[in-house]
Amino acid sequence: QQQQQQQSTLLIKCMQAIRTMVVNDDIVQSFVAVGILPILQTTLDSCVQQEQQHSKNTTDSIVVATLGLARNLCANDDIKTDLCQNTNLVPNMIFLMKEYKHVPAVAEHACATIAAMALREPKNAIKLVRAYSCASSIATAMRQHRTMPVVQRQAALAIRNICSRLTDEDDTAVRDAFLDLGVEDLLHKAAHFSGSIDEAYAALRDLNCRVQMVRVEKDPLPPSSFRPVFEESKELNHRIHEL
Repeated sequence: QQQQQQQSTLLIKCMQAIRTMVVNDDIVQSFVAVGILPILQTTLDSCVQQEQQHSKNTTDSIVVATLGLARNLCANDDIKTDLCQNTNLVPNMIFLMKEYKHVPAVAEHACATIAAMALREPKNAIKLVRAYSCASSIATAMRQHRTMPVVQRQAALAIRNICSRLTDEDDTAVRDAFLDLGVEDLLHKAAHFSGSIDEAYAALRDLNCRVQMVRVEKDPLPPSSFRPVFEESKELNHRIHEL
């Protein structure tokens, strides 16, 4: 038992250390070349299996560390598409979001990973919504962590990145998937925090929702130090001038 705990602690520290180091594409590819992706996937598989078996060996620290690393690795376009399209990383992540729904860091990293996968990749965005039902998981995270700007920001980014580059045919179905879950109201509430106001407005615009000025509240927690995954929204500057 003690040896198992030591191994888990070492795994967490390794995941955290690698996440800190993968700050650019070259470094990401270097870690991929030495086999980090199979380790990442095996760890998530193990977390899911142990949760399904009601084992006490998996902790939220392992899940947070693993999803945090996945989040950073998805900064590479080829890697994020491969992970989204050809592995079970996303369904495992969605499962763990449900199992650890009360842990803000799990929700933050999972939403940020979804945001990264969808960024400038419409085929990933469509699969995330249609095959993996990510819209429901994102909405649940926003409701569960209403007072956490870091979660609200990454959830809004995920919605925005999913909806921003779809074709007209796909756009309506994907947009409706979010709107039917009450995301418009959630985004309006997220816009009250200074740490998520810009991302919430961008998501509302790409959902073709009404945008109104709100009073910004002081964030109860400081914003995440991780650089958010973001790009300019469609007609963003035009809409800002209209306001």
